[in-house]
Amino acid sequence: MVNMGIKDSHFEALETAIKQNDLDQAFEAAHALKGIFANIALTPMYEAVNEINETLRGRAKIDYSAMMEKISQ
Repeated sequence: MVNMGIKDSHFEALETAIKQNDLDQAFEAAHALKGIFANIALTPMYEAVNEINETLRGRAKIDYSAMMEKISQ
């Protein structure tokens, strides 16, 4: 979806925070992205980001690569 021309600094922030295992910052970035996609009614991206957002809400220390793949296609 990012390759479709949708760009926002929160994508980079989310990716960086995940790589650095900074779950607080990753949650903040995911939450911001969720709001953006909800506001423009881009449901497929909203759902993909919401999955990451809700998992990060609990600060789960898991491999987020599959979820990140969904939003970076």
